[in-house]
Amino acid sequence: MARITIEDCLKRVENRFKLVNAAAQRVRQIREGSEYLVVSPKNEDIVVSLREIAAGRVLVQQEIAEPEEAEAKEVEAEEAEAKEVEAEEAEAKEAEAEEAEAKEAEAEEAEAEEAKAKKSEAKETKAKKAKAKEAEAKKEETDKSD
Repeated sequence: MARITIEDCLKRVENRFKLVNAAAQRVRQIREGSEYLVVSPKNEDIVVSLREIAAGRVLVQQEIAEPEEAEAKEVEAEEAEAKEVEAEEAEAKEAEAEEAEAKEAEAEEAEAEEAKAKKSEAKETKAKKAKAKEAEAKKEETDKSD
């Protein structure tokens, strides 16, 4: 004879407590004269009720939440959703701020490079002017000496 296990029954009922309640209720029904829903000769009523639950012949009703509980759960869900939205908005603002900082740093870097290039250009121009003056001075000296 195959044995019935709690795990077989838990496939049909969400937790052990509901399973115990459902099995006890079914045993009472059997003892009050209800017919067996599965073939199970020479078994006690509790074993028969567990076999019926495991076979899916006995349906266990899920508890219906009271209106206040349902409303409280709905409010909690809405609050959780609002917190998620706030967190997402905060993350988006942080990302925007980081992006703005990065752009600002990039702009400052570009300005620094531009200033460096202008300084370098100014030095080159100064050096060219100095060379031109030197060349002119040499030319004048050669012209005077001739």
